[in-house]
Amino acid sequence: MSHQTEERNYWRRQICVSKWLNVITFFTALGSFVALFVIYKTLCATQVAADATRIQAEAATNNLRLEYPAKLKLFDVIILDNKSQEITKLTPGMHYNGQAQFINIGRQKASELSIVCYSGWLPTELPMIRPYLKQPTPCSQVVSPGCALPTADRGCALNFTFDGTLPNNLTQDGALYFMGWITYKDPVSGGLFILFARKFDPTKGRFVTVANANYENEQ
Repeated sequence: MSHQTEERNYWRRQICVSKWLNVITFFTALGSFVALFVIYKTLCATQVAADATRIQAEAATNNLRLEYPAKLKLFDVIILDNKSQEITKLTPGMHYNGQAQFINIGRQKASELSIVCYSGWLPTELPMIRPYLKQPTPCSQVVSPGCALPTADRGCALNFTFDGTLPNNLTQDGALYFMGWITYKDPVSGGLFILFARKFDPTKGRFVTVANANYENEQ
């Protein structure tokens, strides 16, 4: 075999090897691209799943807040004499200082409170028009130290003070009342309110709830 023939065969083999190397390189690159594409799609699917989980968690939180909003409740009402002793028996013409304590039994913090109240002796049954709509009693708001209208699990309370003087003639059908309403809101709900009404029961020596839906809406 001549030298020229050997040289041609040599270059043919080199060209063939080069072609196969190009084919191998192509398929290697194609495999890498497919692998990167699979990884990209996996990451996209993971992100979509994470977003869906986050959205579901936010929706569950919002539903929980809507189901368990802030809820104020009148916990206790007492009246005291000038020596800060609790009054359990009413006498004509006596002056009293009252304290009312509200707690939040909901799961959200209450804010932007506004209270209208009335404390005094009513000689007859409750009128159709609530007395505090015509003649409200000044109520001084005192929040427990370190509290900002919190939820009940922090052990805080919202206190109001009031005072008054009983008439000299205590009618048999009359009673000493503490009543009013509070409007407030929480992070989710607005326009929340509570109607409250308590009257002093001389047979028990304390305030009791008034069974009248126009004055009382606690549940």
